[in-house]
Amino acid sequence: MDEKQISSRSHAYALFSSLLLHGIAQDTLPIVQQLDDLAAALPQPIDLVKAAAMHQHVLGMNIFANESFFLDAAGLVGGQVVDGVLASYRRVGYVSPASTSADHLGVELSLLSYLCGAQADALADGYHTVAQEMKVAQRQFLQRHLLCWIAPCLTAIGRADNAFYTEVASLLLALVADHWAQVHASVPAKTSAEILLTAAPNLLDNDKTSLRDIAEFLVTPVYAGIYLSRDAITGLGRQQQLPRGFGERRLLLTNLLQSAAQYDLAGAVFQELGGIVHAWGAAYAAMMAEYPLLTPFVLPWQQRAHQTRDQLNQMAELIPLNNE
Repeated sequence: MDEKQISSRSHAYALFSSLLLHGIAQDTLPIVQQLDDLAAALPQPIDLVKAAAMHQHVLGMNIFANESFFLDAAGLVGGQVVDGVLASYRRVGYVSPASTSADHLGVELSLLSYLCGAQADALADGYHTVAQEMKVAQRQFLQRHLLCWIAPCLTAIGRADNAFYTEVASLLLALVADHWAQVHASVPAKTSAEILLTAAPNLLDNDKTSLRDIAEFLVTPVYAGIYLSRDAITGLGRQQQLPRGFGERRLLLTNLLQSAAQYDLAGAVFQELGGIVHAWGAAYAAMMAEYPLLTPFVLPWQQRAHQTRDQLNQMAELIPLNNE
């Protein structure tokens, strides 16, 4: 690739970074309107206040697009995962914004924009050694960080029932897959491209497993292999006409499962949950079929989802469950 193509990739990452961090804004709207796929998905008529509310609903209330949230067994933002991301930033001289967690998807895309821009500038100035260093840094960050969790994150965004952010997720996946294909082919690898997810507990091994334990498992992406958003949990409760109360996702799902057990609907709820997990597995399969080079990063998530589906199917057969 020449410096113009690499610079274009840098600008693309910068756009997606802004859209994920801030939503559609005054400065990004003209760019979005020039891109046919994104422009076609814009809500009409465009209203920046409503666009901000849309961003808040999808990426503020429903999906926490942070590496630590997807990879840490605590299912929370922060910890050693963020420390690792910050260390990667320091190695290349990138300073992340203080207002947002360093492991947010938008910030990680900003880092890739920075690296691609630095590579393009180095090529334009004839500093080929520096350009190669920037390319190596891109491969390392993709392999060690972004690609390890982008599959479930973008799947979650794509399932958020929002046409604009579904299109953002689709286009971003294509951009990242193309970037990985380029650096994968041109930068020698020191380690194989694969990820190892934190071991997930088998809920059926413990006869004291409660509905609260099951809810905790299902809302922890690295265990379940999926992401259950507030809207997904609320929709499940609405479909079964069950109360779920208020609060964060763990509490919502715990209340829903307890209500289902109370009204003899636990079997139906577990079947519905199994269907959701099956859909996630199908989404992962489609992702690998379209972008085969991403398979080492997507397959572990699909396998985790399949394990969750199997456990849910067995749970549905073991109703009634411990409701403590």
